[in-house]
Amino acid sequence: MPAITTPLRAVINFGVPKHELSVEQQQHYLARFDAADPVPTRKTTVPIWDLRQEFDAGLKPALEQLEETGFAYVKHQSAHVRDGGLETEDETERYKDECRQLYKDLLGADEVIAWNVVIRDAGEGQQDVEGKMQLKTEAGQVPTSSIKAVAGSAHVDQDDEYARTIIKRAAGDDVFERYSRAAICNLWRPVRGPVTNNPLAVSDYSTMSDEDVMRMAGSYGSAYSVSHSERQRWVYLSQQQPDEAIMLLCFDSNMGKNGEALYTGHVACSIVNEERLPELVGKPEVPRRSVEVRLFALWK
Repeated sequence: MPAITTPLRAVINFGVPKHELSVEQQQHYLARFDAADPVPTRKTTVPIWDLRQEFDAGLKPALEQLEETGFAYVKHQSAHVRDGGLETEDETERYKDECRQLYKDLLGADEVIAWNVVIRDAGEGQQDVEGKMQLKTEAGQVPTSSIKAVAGSAHVDQDDEYARTIIKRAAGDDVFERYSRAAICNLWRPVRGPVTNNPLAVSDYSTMSDEDVMRMAGSYGSAYSVSHSERQRWVYLSQQQPDEAIMLLCFDSNMGKNGEALYTGHVACSIVNEERLPELVGKPEVPRRSVEVRLFALWK
């Protein structure tokens, strides 16, 4: 991680540390997802570093960023993302193809599978409590027909077990025999900018420990809840624009054998002391809207 200027402050909704829950409680939250009885959370104000200066100056190649921290910030102008999102089947499929090619170029992957696409909105999104959007590759699905809420608590999308399950579902039961490495790495970007509320905060994996994550059932499969510790380093990109994307590592079959990050925690946050752009002073706040594609990268 590069040297970064003095941090700002952000309010993040964390899962409670697992040491505060009994074994029975942990098993309860892993056994079945219940929207009316989620993993307990706690809002905490933490330091957060703005990567704007480093991003504008030029960061390391995407794969190096991913392996060091679990996330990567990349400059990429989409030919298909519009202000509202992805509003037709054709537009959605073209965007998925665009993302697949981007990952082949940036990561050197031999094959990339676009698992699904989700549009999130801080103003009108609904929680996907049944997980229907997660259980299919969404052929014929228009993301703007079912807009989701922003991510409300710190998490990692899949744990190791569920990650392997959905990679096999997408690429075949023998995928881990046919490929030497497989990773789940989401591509996240705003569909309009600049983002002035609910920016995406991401955690540097090198500052986390096993005690910071707890397995839990999600609405579609098992995942990790992320709790706070003083060791953690959280970052974001201020005034993020649609041509500024974030790659979010959720799983890597290398399992850190060469020191690679395993994942990054992420969550929508609230920046306490961010200065408002002069041109936006006095204007209504526009809710953040973003698009996220879940991608599986495979190497022979």
